[in-house]
Amino acid sequence: MSSDTQDRVEQVLQKWYKSKKEISKLEKDCEKYKQFIGRIMDQRDTNAIVRGSYTTNRRHDSRKTLSKSNVPSELWEKYSTTIYYDTYYVKMKKD
Repeated sequence: MSSDTQDRVEQVLQKWYKSKKEISKLEKDCEKYKQFIGRIMDQRDTNAIVRGSYTTNRRHDSRKTLSKSNVPSELWEKYSTTIYYDTYYVKMKKD
């Protein structure tokens, strides 16, 4: 790789790492906000709040999953599907 390409790769990795850190903080903030609004909804015995320019609704969803440990192996082998996809990770190097 040329020096320019190496520099560009490092810049992109640096931006990616920084963005992931920012996302993590924002996700934590959003979770705190959801918990607060959830407590208010519980206190008011409601699933919707309208205030000023904003509205929020709470929906109780459910989802069914099947775990390999919960079914006989012959059923798992017959009905399970494998999906292949790329996964990327970025982290700071430890010196």
